[in-house]
Amino acid sequence: MAGSIAESPIVFHDPTSEPCRSVHWLCVEARLPVRLRATWLARGDHRQPDFLKVNPRHQVPAMRHGELCLSESQAIMSYLCELYGVKDQWFGATLEERARVAMLLSWHHHAVRKHVMLLHNLPLYYVPFYHGEAKTARPSAEAVQALREGFRESLQQLEAFLHGREYLIGGRLSVADVVIAPDLTAMDIDPEAPALLAPYPGVCGWLARLRGLHSFQRAHEGLELALPAMRQHLLSRTNEP
Repeated sequence: MAGSIAESPIVFHDPTSEPCRSVHWLCVEARLPVRLRATWLARGDHRQPDFLKVNPRHQVPAMRHGELCLSESQAIMSYLCELYGVKDQWFGATLEERARVAMLLSWHHHAVRKHVMLLHNLPLYYVPFYHGEAKTARPSAEAVQALREGFRESLQQLEAFLHGREYLIGGRLSVADVVIAPDLTAMDIDPEAPALLAPYPGVCGWLARLRGLHSFQRAHEGLELALPAMRQHLLSRTNEP
């Protein structure tokens, strides 16, 4: 049974996780009262017995509200928006808006999330940092270029979605922006990221608007603290003979 609205849900959160930052960002922007509980993947918090009672699949974000336990960031955001009566604002107020948000969230999984984050950012940036060189061979220059060819198509499609729009559904922020953008800002670790994104002025302008939001900055504070060490690690790999 879900908890009452008087009892703030607990969100288990690692700020280096893109889906976690999406949930946190939405909660700050929409002023949804939740209790964040730090759950650091790097130190194995997601494998502890107490956490496994919430999500036995070891993944963050996760949420507990009363006896209800949820995983998957979009399910958590949908639940929180409905709990606090703001779902129309974030998931669409009209049939057309709801359909567009649903389309963008579905597209995201096989486009930006897959080609930019899972196939590019994770193997190039994040897995080597967290697991060490012994377990992660450095991709060849040819392999890196192949990965980047894969995500260029996703960025071209995102550029088209943003054409003539300030945000992904028009003139206001929606859950689509909050879900998709963190997979791109995760590239901040790479000094080459501005050059990689430069051919997509619509995407760059959209990201600049989002970065200017106080809620975005709050949700990315934890990542910003980790970035210097991650950048140094990336540069040391790049400079290896």
